Amino acid sequence: SLQQEITMRVAPSIRPLLGRLLNKAKYPCLLSRTGAPRVLSTSTFDLPRADCVMFEDIVRAHHRIRSGIVRTPCESSHWLSKETGCNIYLKTEQLQFTGSFKERGGRNAILSLSPEARSKGVIAASAGNHALALAWHGPQLGVPVTVVMPTVAPMTKVEKCRAFGANVIIQGEHIGDAKDWALGHPEHALKNYINGYDDVEIIAGTGTIGIEMLEQVPHVDVIVVPVGGAGLIAGIALAAKTLNPQVRVIGVEPNRCASFISALEAGHPVMANVRPTLADGLAVPQVLVSTRAARCTCAPFWPPSSLTSRRVCRWALMRLWSRGSTSMRSCVWMRRTSPLQSSD
Repeated sequence: SLQQEITMRVAPSIRPLLGRLLNKAKYPCLLSRTGAPRVLSTSTFDLPRADCVMFEDIVRAHHRIRSGIVRTPCESSHWLSKETGCNIYLKTEQLQFTGSFKERGGRNAILSLSPEARSKGVIAASAGNHALALAWHGPQLGVPVTVVMPTVAPMTKVEKCRAFGANVIIQGEHIGDAKDWALGHPEHALKNYINGYDDVEIIAGTGTIGIEMLEQVPHVDVIVVPVGGAGLIAGIALAAKTLNPQVRVIGVEPNRCASFISALEAGHPVMANVRPTLADGLAVPQVLVSTRAARCTCAPFWPPSSLTSRRVCRWALMRLWSRGSTSMRSCVWMRRTSPLQSSD
């Protein structure tokens, strides 16, 4: 049966819990497949399965992408644990071939397409890691890839995308301009647009990190996740809180681009005030468009958020470098709340 097949695809340590979850008639969901904001009940199980990102989508992605991505270690950090008084583990997603977790969602999104859709190719707007993920995995899967990158995109990433075989188009001053061009140009109208964070299959792919985390550190208490567009935290929160409702998931974003907290406070996505920040990879001015749907539908799963300053970012980078860690873009696990607090 489908239930038995899905259950056997995960580690033995979590199969009993997964089996019990799959016996339920309905599953927790996190994002409307249409991507449109909706006014929803606060009940976790109000939406039909076909209209949401389901935990089973994450399990399916876990099986679908495993032959093409790295199952990254979740390493104990001796020095950070000692300095904070917590048992800290780092999920080393920088060990993916292109250097980021974006490969998980990118590969899953491509593999979810029909043969006909694949033949037409995919297109995306990205300043870096999402473009690299599609450019790397698309040719492996026989899918033509076009990436529209703004003028501010790092040239090293632009050249890598070209080297991987992607059709690279430089357009717009920022990612918003690049996206508008990609969606509006008639030459690319038949291609499948893959959003880097506000996409069902992208979120399902990032959720596989949550499954791996609970397999690697079964007794984790807290997961701390960086927040940019909110796709990463959406997937991890859904996976982790489904498998272990006692786990706390905390999102952290730069206070110079507080788009996630602004959206939660407003009850819908809003354009946040963006100022220069050291965490430029998290400087997304507006989080995924279904933040309201996710907040209302999965209130028990939606994590609290925290702001961090440039000073704390600099401190963290210095500590990671000085302690010999290369984990610059990892998810951080803590057994107890860190005592490190700061304001800008």
